[in-house]
Amino acid sequence: MKETTKSLRIYFIAAGVLSLYFSVTGLRASPDFVTLVLNGSSLVLALGFVGVGVMLPKLLAGSVMPINVLLVLAALRSAAQTALSVMQKDSLILVLVVQAVILLLCWYLYANTKRLAAEAAAAPTK
Repeated sequence: MKETTKSLRIYFIAAGVLSLYFSVTGLRASPDFVTLVLNGSSLVLALGFVGVGVMLPKLLAGSVMPINVLLVLAALRSAAQTALSVMQKDSLILVLVVQAVILLLCWYLYANTKRLAAEAAAAPTK
């Protein structure tokens, strides 16, 4: 499926809102400092996803660097969450599946952002 700017915008906003919900829920139940930091960083990233979703057309026409930085940070946060979950001996299969889905979503958004930015750069200006 070939994403459009509008559909990609919906992905960013939906991912941000969903992450915002889980971040706030996780912040309320954070048992230790490391978990608190991870949930706090997730909250900041969630707000970043919503912000990118709102400003996506302008970012695609200008610089996609903020989008790329956000997606790399989200992937790094996901890797940190995986490491923490493994150390805490959480349900390894569930953790790996959830984090794999998050990483695939980051890659999907990155690939489509890159394509749409290239199309926007190639399009004639009015």
